[in-house]
Amino acid sequence: SKPDFHFRVSIKRLGLQVTEADIMPIIKSAVLSQLDSEKVKISLYGFARGITIPSTRSIDEIQITNLKLSEVSESFSFKLQIPEGDDSYITRTMSGRAAIMARIPVVNSVILKDEVITADHISWKEVNSRRTPNNILISDRELVGMAAKRTLRPNQPIQTTAIQRPRIIKK
Repeated sequence: SKPDFHFRVSIKRLGLQVTEADIMPIIKSAVLSQLDSEKVKISLYGFARGITIPSTRSIDEIQITNLKLSEVSESFSFKLQIPEGDDSYITRTMSGRAAIMARIPVVNSVILKDEVITADHISWKEVNSRRTPNNILISDRELVGMAAKRTLRPNQPIQTTAIQRPRIIKK
């Protein structure tokens, strides 16, 4: 009869787990080099698997090549060169979205119809500049001292047609 042996072998590779946060500065730098804006929100697709590099290598050795950016669709793709072994690299194709952001004024509380807007009513919000309509106010100077034509909701972009000069009532 055969002996009843069961062996369990564990193999442990020494390596460094690289997170999305670790490589985001590399990606952001590469994307910004092709854009006219400094304010960009980057989303990366397909990074759930993560990356492991040998413990003898460094995150600084990760490289980006073949970056292709479409400003119309705000999408990009690139080849990520990941160090492996002694002097070799593996390549992973990755993609994401680079949204150019703009800072716009919004009200921080409900403003009722005909209420005059003051500087204390204003907060700022980051929005995707390509998805913001042209009739949205972009400066607090356009807003302070004006009156609401209708009720304004907090943290929402304000259209130029939603404000007016305050009505002065003579007695």
